Amino acid sequence: MLIVGMVGGLGALAWSQRAVISDLLASFDSGGTADAPAAPTPVADAASAKNADRLLEGGEAPAPSKDVRVVSPDDDAAADESTVAAGSAADAAAGAVPVPPLPSPTAAADDASGDALVAQKAILYEEPLDGAANGVTAINAAVTWRFIENGPNGPEIEASLQVPERGMKIRFSLHRNTDDTLPASHLVEVVVDTPADFPGKAVSSVPRIVLKPTEEARGQPLVGAAAKVADGFFWIALSAADADVVGNLQLISERNWIDLPLVYDTGQRAILTFEKGTPGDRVLQKALAAWDAG
Repeated sequence: MLIVGMVGGLGALAWSQRAVISDLLASFDSGGTADAPAAPTPVADAASAKNADRLLEGGEAPAPSKDVRVVSPDDDAAADESTVAAGSAADAAAGAVPVPPLPSPTAAADDASGDALVAQKAILYEEPLDGAANGVTAINAAVTWRFIENGPNGPEIEASLQVPERGMKIRFSLHRNTDDTLPASHLVEVVVDTPADFPGKAVSSVPRIVLKPTEEARGQPLVGAAAKVADGFFWIALSAADADVVGNLQLISERNWIDLPLVYDTGQRAILTFEKGTPGDRVLQKALAAWDAG
């Protein structure tokens, strides 16, 4: 179902997730570590070593690295009743938190500078339904990049991904954090649209973001906290600790490929890997310059 407009009750939920994300990000500043869900150990795949790094054995989500924290709307620590009430009061005054709509075909035709967008390579890897380590399915996809100079959160990077064979559309955006209540340097928003007949039902989790130099290479995750804000709407808040900011921006600037792990409602895991290429790098440089100027 395409998520557009406002989601009832999302304001209080977003506030509760801010509380959890803030606590998790604070652990980076203090040098401590927050508890992360247990996950199985990766297994070797003789047929395809690169996929063995991405899709893990069993029905669990991809294992969070030591630099990644994952929370969900059902997290017991999300907020107590007073926190939710405070969030509801704030949202009543400011309006509910909207789920960003996916870009229309017209909006995706040109970027803010008027440059025509050129699709870059993307691939959706899905594990077999029986969970076997081999036989991973590779499905062609595409990504287009654009720089949005005057977005709702200021200058931002947007990647529009499409997987025609699955009818899947994803909006991946990155902007500098402007929320003083959230100790994050930047926020990644991921909005997922899947059709009613999608084999995985829907996407239930986006646990991390991994950057890598080539499509085949092992990657390194960005340091931050991941959360599901609503159905089809996910945040990854990047750590504001000085060393993490430098490291994260260096990875984003220098690595040419991005892995976006996905967990479907059925428990099946997938990786959507996509290329920055020259268009994505140009968009990134515009955003970095705008953030520095701001």
